[in-house]
Amino acid sequence: MWKKLAAATVVTGALAMGSVAVAAAAPTPSASPAPAAAPGATHPRCADEPRALARIQQAEGKIATRLTKLATFEQWAQSNDHARLAARIERRIDRLETLQARGHARSSKIEARCPPSSGGADSTTSAGQGATTLT
Repeated sequence: MWKKLAAATVVTGALAMGSVAVAAAAPTPSASPAPAAAPGATHPRCADEPRALARIQQAEGKIATRLTKLATFEQWAQSNDHARLAARIERRIDRLETLQARGHARSSKIEARCPPSSGGADSTTSAGQGATTLT
């Protein structure tokens, strides 16, 4: 019992000293407030915008392909009296549509946060035949 009490005391002391050390190492707030962002300033992550939008578009393409296949399969299941299978396919379609809506929302949020003039959505890529504009 004394060993447990001693161990608890050591742990408590270490935690107390650790929190004091963290508080001492924390920077003190300055008297002057931080300057506000300029109205035309862009978000710090706008440099990652083209890559993020490309990934979202790629995922949306895959989802659209899968949705068409699942809709065909669901129609087949309903026409051949496979009600349970059709219900499972319908739930999967609902999940994919929800995921697709989240992708649309995220891409519109990125486009709103990073205007095209920041080098984001209007960036060009070379595709062998010259530069093409991604929108």
